[in-house]
Amino acid sequence: MLDIIKSSQNGSGTAINGRGLAHRRLWPGERIGLAADVAAKQRAFEPSFAQVADLFGVSLAQLRGELKARQANQRRRAELEATQAAEQQAAERLTAQLEAEAVNTSATEIVAVWDAATPEAWEAAVRTIGVAHVREVVARVVA
Repeated sequence: MLDIIKSSQNGSGTAINGRGLAHRRLWPGERIGLAADVAAKQRAFEPSFAQVADLFGVSLAQLRGELKARQANQRRRAELEATQAAEQQAAERLTAQLEAEAVNTSATEIVAVWDAATPEAWEAAVRTIGVAHVREVVARVVA
């Protein structure tokens, strides 16, 4: 009986595996007991594909075809999600790159104007910006 009974996932005893049930040489009383356990939900029953197909009136080939199609759809969905995530990351990297380039362009323009200015203009610029702001920026750059 070891091949028809395995540990249950839900902790309600042991599950009956339908794949080996038909091959067991159980006494009628044992079969009745197992059927009663399943009906009373004291044991889980994991039917085979053939048993499920028979129960729902479809062929085994139809059931397997549907399961295969679902698996393929799930795989395609996972691939699409992975592609979308990769595209999102690429877009975020591009945005960060463009922002960094804009900052560098602004810095280059500021440096060009600063270099062309006189020391008096530098002093006026620092007063206009504010000494505290200039010190804060210098402290971040030096750190």
